[in-house]
Amino acid sequence: PAAWKGLDVSGMAAALASHTEEVLNLLKESGIDVAWVQVGNEVTNGMLWESGRVKDQEATDFVHYFNAGSAAVKSVYPDAKVILHIDGGERTQTIQWFFDLMQKAGTSYDIIGFSLYPSYWDSSISAYPDWRPKTEQFVHNLSMTHTMYSKPIMLCEFGMPAPVHNRQYRRLPLVPGDLPLGARVGALPQRLRLRSLCGRASDSGP
Repeated sequence: PAAWKGLDVSGMAAALASHTEEVLNLLKESGIDVAWVQVGNEVTNGMLWESGRVKDQEATDFVHYFNAGSAAVKSVYPDAKVILHIDGGERTQTIQWFFDLMQKAGTSYDIIGFSLYPSYWDSSISAYPDWRPKTEQFVHNLSMTHTMYSKPIMLCEFGMPAPVHNRQYRRLPLVPGDLPLGARVGALPQRLRLRSLCGRASDSGP
């Protein structure tokens, strides 16, 4: 926000905490209960750049900001769970690097959050790649992450392209993985695939 420009790290953390408290107090005053709050969105590379950037083994200011937001959440909703959310739930090395760094830095959170977008348009093949390999890797990563960091895990974002009307898929096989290479994923097949993913995730344990 423009009003935050020029703030030092302490000032930025205080502004973030104040904003978080203001939003949550509005919810509380409206009689809305809150079970969990995600501080930041897909913060693999940090937030509030440049100071809040996460890179290599440096995350000091980011953790300061995140912990300020986490404390603000607890001040309004003491029982709410705080989510630390990153993108690329299929990227094993990134998960290990990021959450090892967060653990060493003393980041205060309750739930690990992931995004998973397993199929983007690939111009080199003029098609949407098979969604299954990244999904399988994500399912594998769930058990690994839970074992390593002892935190509950939430899939915060999931999606694939869905620009085609459902009826066009009445002529296509709906068994996950059987759609022709390059076929766009309509809402019905996407629902089936999400259901399949949820089942696999549940079987993985965390």
